[in-house]
Amino acid sequence: MKNILVVDKSERNIVKIKAFSKRHNIQVYEAHNVLETINQLNSHEDIEVVLIDVNLDQEDGFNLVERVREEHDTLPIIILTTLNSKQDFVHGLRVGATDYLLKPFDEPTFIKRVLSPSLLRIESHAKQVDSVDIKTLIRAELVKAKKGHYNVTFGVAQYFNPNGETNLLVEEEYSRVSEKFYPGLKSIFWETDFVLRYGNQTFVFVLPFCSKAKLSVVERKLNTFSERFMTHHALDHYRMVSTFFSYPDDSTSNDNVIEYLVQTINDIKQKELSDMIV
Repeated sequence: MKNILVVDKSERNIVKIKAFSKRHNIQVYEAHNVLETINQLNSHEDIEVVLIDVNLDQEDGFNLVERVREEHDTLPIIILTTLNSKQDFVHGLRVGATDYLLKPFDEPTFIKRVLSPSLLRIESHAKQVDSVDIKTLIRAELVKAKKGHYNVTFGVAQYFNPNGETNLLVEEEYSRVSEKFYPGLKSIFWETDFVLRYGNQTFVFVLPFCSKAKLSVVERKLNTFSERFMTHHALDHYRMVSTFFSYPDDSTSNDNVIEYLVQTINDIKQKELSDMIV
């Protein structure tokens, strides 16, 4: 049996989730606000996944995600968001969510995400970790780089369909594409590198011993793989954008790396979309 906690202001949504879950032997605990969420987590140590609606009326769902992440380093957190709030996904990345689920969702989509969420999977040839907080990982890698006096580069890449950002069918297509794209993407990096999958479109890279001077090689490999993949799968209408941050070339700060990467990828993406419209 899977045990999940659903935090949602709408009783109707919780009833829907319970109906889905009952047919798949999933136990649902429920909460409607921050206090109830904390109480449920403290009372039920068997909770394996938390789903949080980011729109909680009087309270900020993102603040709740961050608070839960501070207390539970490896607990999968799935944010619930609407089609008109796609930027919630990006914000969720910043505060520690490990996956997201767009409303409205059907039973197969819900069950797939709950039973096998993306969980920011970190994989290399040497090791695999199921779930991680990106900020914690970046801080740890920076500390190691500083102590070892070596370079480390972090990156974010995202592919997208510029013609269907708010289309549920496009989101389902992203999921299918990602299942094929991710294994190939991992194969182009070194054994010491980490490739993290976040949701269906976004990938985070941690590249130890990679300096800013070597980024042209990384970007060329990434773009070449992406172009070949999209052409092979008849997805030429897709676009890939990426950005990188290198220590110590760009900064010695360890507090704003992920915010910088996410904001930059957002800016690049918006510019590409604007250029296409013009």
